[in-house]
Amino acid sequence: MEKEVVRVIKYFHFFNYSPNFTEVYTFLSKKTSKKALKMAILKLERQKKIKRIKNCSRYTLPEYTITSQKSKFKSQNYNSKVKSNNTTIEQYNNFIKEQQISKAKLNSLKFKLYLKLLTLFPQIKLIGLSGSIAMMNASHDDDID
Repeated sequence: MEKEVVRVIKYFHFFNYSPNFTEVYTFLSKKTSKKALKMAILKLERQKKIKRIKNCSRYTLPEYTITSQKSKFKSQNYNSKVKSNNTTIEQYNNFIKEQQISKAKLNSLKFKLYLKLLTLFPQIKLIGLSGSIAMMNASHDDDID
């Protein structure tokens, strides 16, 4: 089961997204109970195979955290010391920023007018969102699909 949890987190990382517990449970390829999944996640956290991002209950792999990325570029000239607490705050701030960008895109006048236009066609039965905007993980460069 632990390998499956890691696979799910790697899958989400491909899309630059850290999943929460419900998303890990939904995308898990093996059928399991939520209680068993919680136990597996706690075991992986204790073994430091996955990392929980503080303040937002999302999971990532240690090699994908900001700490491991920045530690590769440490220089003695700058005497930079990156603390794990700062990195989780950065990840949380990025998550909040992406949510705000997504909400702004969905609340934009251009998007609302486009939706209003689409509702005039009786052939259209469903208008759905996909991609990073659907996951509330959009950046400024992303479009609405």
